[in-house]
Amino acid sequence: MMKSNSSALGRIKIGSLFLELSSILFIVSIIVVLYTAFNTVAKYINTSNGVSGLNQSQLQQELLKQLNTPLIHAIPIIVTVIAIIGSILILTGYLNEKIKTNYSDLGKVGTIIMIIGAVVYALPVNLFGDIIFVIGQIILGISFYRTGETFNEGSLKNAGILVALPFLITQVIGYALSYIGVNKVIRELNSAKKTVKVSSLGSGIIRGNGILTISLYSDSDVYITQAQIVGTNYISTSITPNYLKHGFNNITIDFNNLSLNLIPNSLYTVRLLLANGDSIDIQVTAQP
Repeated sequence: MMKSNSSALGRIKIGSLFLELSSILFIVSIIVVLYTAFNTVAKYINTSNGVSGLNQSQLQQELLKQLNTPLIHAIPIIVTVIAIIGSILILTGYLNEKIKTNYSDLGKVGTIIMIIGAVVYALPVNLFGDIIFVIGQIILGISFYRTGETFNEGSLKNAGILVALPFLITQVIGYALSYIGVNKVIRELNSAKKTVKVSSLGSGIIRGNGILTISLYSDSDVYITQAQIVGTNYISTSITPNYLKHGFNNITIDFNNLSLNLIPNSLYTVRLLLANGDSIDIQVTAQP
């Protein structure tokens, strides 16, 4: 399972690289168009005496001629194809069910919207494809941020903030940080012990408001990515701290302030999913 996590995160890492490349090429395309336009206008203006060498109609025709070149037409197509490939890679990464965070759903939604936006942008009549794509990127940025929270990776959280901002330069930096942050998480997962021994110190307590507290002992450092009350649909990724250090750890899990329908003084099993793919079951006592 750890290998599956790394494989899925690897797709997100490579997808981020593709999206960074598409953002850079999009900036290049803008520069090429502006340079071509300014260069054409410069020819229109007689710098010696301020008298135009071409009339306005001729200038418009010359601009259309200079902007209607294979290079200028090819760059947006290349940008769109690369963006779609990157979005699909990230989507397939988040679709991997081994990544046990409820933020993967945001990643799926965001990349699907981005793919739709890129396809619409490529149509002869652009029906706000760029706006659709930006909306998808905002959702993907939130997903990056929360995935960074899950794995306690600052670079990934910063990437999420920058990707969510609707500016090309911040997105270029954001996707670069995403690549770096995901790569760090993959290295940590690959270097982690295949089996981690985690045990509870007595029974934990879960209140009716959804707050669970328990003391755990771990024989090595590992992330907790998810908690579920076995036999119920109660799932949480709000775990503080979500990183178990070697030794004793006091953990608080918030099941989102739900009014849990649990029988007081009864024992329940809570399953913790670790980032290395292992899972452990702990016993907790329900209290009002």
